[in-house]
Amino acid sequence: MDFTPLSLTPVHVPVLIDPDPVHHLTLTDPAELVLTDLSHGPQVTVHAYDSPEATIQLMIRAGVRLAFVTTHEQWMIGMVSAADLQGERAVQMAQLRGVSASELYIQDLMEPVDVWQALDYEVMHRSLIGHVVASLQHYGRRHLIVTEQRDGCSILRGILSASRIERACGIAIATSARAHRFADSEAEPATT
Repeated sequence: MDFTPLSLTPVHVPVLIDPDPVHHLTLTDPAELVLTDLSHGPQVTVHAYDSPEATIQLMIRAGVRLAFVTTHEQWMIGMVSAADLQGERAVQMAQLRGVSASELYIQDLMEPVDVWQALDYEVMHRSLIGHVVASLQHYGRRHLIVTEQRDGCSILRGILSASRIERACGIAIATSARAHRFADSEAEPATT
């Protein structure tokens, strides 16, 4: 098969960067439209022994507020948010350990996999953006993890982010601090 080169045209006006165009979605649109589907692209991962400072810099460069934590063997063992790294949790953990915040590792601040609560992909697939907003508010979260069942295993499928919904729908989502971490969340997820 022969391939021919594509035609290029000169650029005569300034080019704007638009990394996340406004979609003008509504709460009655399908939830899948705001899912960051990890089956179609890489997720940001950090190592358990990385420093919070290096992780924050990586998140800024990648334009994310959530990273997954791995071991040397690339097993996913947790996740960490920018709020975990820069907020009250880091200060409390440093005080508890009797060290400065710069001496902490990501594993000290991460949310371990064994305390995660996730939304099933099939439930999310049948839901509307409004259901996701209600769930974020109910659980006091800024992110919801979405998993999919395959061959008896839970596979990390995606993330639903309050920030992405706010941009797409032009709304503000107020979440309470009462259940900031998965471990503090109620055991039963909201269903649609």
